[in-house]
Amino acid sequence: MLIWKIFSFTPKDFQDVGLNFKRKYYLQDLPREEQIKYDLTLTVFDDMTDQKVYDHIAPTNYAFYEFETVRNGHKLKATFVVSMKKEFENKASGLPLSWHTLYITRES
Repeated sequence: MLIWKIFSFTPKDFQDVGLNFKRKYYLQDLPREEQIKYDLTLTVFDDMTDQKVYDHIAPTNYAFYEFETVRNGHKLKATFVVSMKKEFENKASGLPLSWHTLYITRES
């Protein structure tokens, strides 16, 4: 897992590295089992209500921007995760301006 904090990332920057936007979704729309995957603190959620799980994870994993690209013949999925801070979204482009975590996975 890679963790970067970059500010002022423009739509051209996404284009320049060949990232094709696929979808945006929110933590609140994921089932609990999916939400827990984004907890970086290794918290045990057994006795927590769904709302408490969400409240714990949401400050740093509020929205997800999914992109695809191909590198060296391999399809890659890049998921930029932004926090609840509204300044992390570029309202004009609908893309993340900066992010909390970047997940890159190789698709088969």
